[in-house]
Amino acid sequence: ALVTLLNEDDGYACKKAAGAIGALCSGCVANQDYVNKSNGIVRLIELLGPKLSGDEVRAEAAGTLAILTRSNKTNQDKMAQEGGIAPLVALLQEGTAEEVECTAAALWSLVGGGADYDNHFENQVAIADAGGIKPLVAVLGLNAQVQEQAGGALAALALNNEQNVASIAKLIVSLLGSADGSVASKAARAISRLAQAGSTNQVAISKAGGVELLVVLLDKAGIFDSSGSVSLSAETPENKSSETESSRG
Repeated sequence: ALVTLLNEDDGYACKKAAGAIGALCSGCVANQDYVNKSNGIVRLIELLGPKLSGDEVRAEAAGTLAILTRSNKTNQDKMAQEGGIAPLVALLQEGTAEEVECTAAALWSLVGGGADYDNHFENQVAIADAGGIKPLVAVLGLNAQVQEQAGGALAALALNNEQNVASIAKLIVSLLGSADGSVASKAARAISRLAQAGSTNQVAISKAGGVELLVVLLDKAGIFDSSGSVSLSAETPENKSSETESSRG
């Protein structure tokens, strides 16, 4: 009945049905598989289209697709086979903050591993081929929630995939050189997450010039003194107090 409601013309009904399906399928493989067999994944993909539903419906549909495909290779395969990757990538570039957050979560789920596999390599390649990496990097600075999902998606896309690792590292490192300090700061956090995911990522970040740019950021922040050592002289209240007392003496 819930899957049938996804066919309603009423956006509110579709949103509520998608939300209920997500709640029922969270952590329940049997329900995830049932929704797939009932053609629910196909209908949810259709709801991602801008002409078929409003912003809130698209966000709910993307969030439910994230739940349906998480660690479920059959549903991950179904999403790709039914053309679900392209509308997700489009939504990343055109959607509201909520849509982008849910879309990034869906892309993360599409490539994430399960109990007997580390990652979905075919979907990693398909998302990269669809142009999904660049917009994921671009939305890292949107807000904390989006950064969490986009960062997770990028790390999953990079796992055991050298070509994706190189592309992701190059794009994120390019943000370190931004004149906007907040963009550079968020890029640094994304690099930290990527680096923690594996040594291959660390090497790729280094090759892309990430280490040098991170040092430049530290230098701009006044972390180093003229000798190249860490400087604490102007950074702590204790040191400032000592300087004041010395000047009095």
